[in-house]
Amino acid sequence: GAPFLSGYLTLDLRRRVEGKAAVIRQWIKAGKMVPVEPKHLIFHLWAVTQHYADFEVQVRAVLGREKLTEADFAAAAETITTLVLHGCLPEGARAGARAPVPAAVAAPGRRRPG
Repeated sequence: GAPFLSGYLTLDLRRRVEGKAAVIRQWIKAGKMVPVEPKHLIFHLWAVTQHYADFEVQVRAVLGREKLTEADFAAAAETITTLVLHGCLPEGARAGARAPVPAAVAAPGRRRPG
């Protein structure tokens, strides 16, 4: 379908991403983030989050689930948040930005309530 979306992709999406990249550049200039290429950071965020939708069958197979649970989504969110923040924040800000270790990692075999 991408050929049919070229107008949207090259105009609307490109403008939207450039706006987000400008904000990221401001954060970098202000020392709130380590220097990264903003558009590639956005691509990485898309990839790490979209994976769970596009490859749900594989995710369920690897986790041994018939259906992903709220605990699975919480563990994914905590992991993604920790990785992104640890990778993007300046050294002095990283210590307080770490998300707690997901319960499934802290105690393998035990599931979170929910």
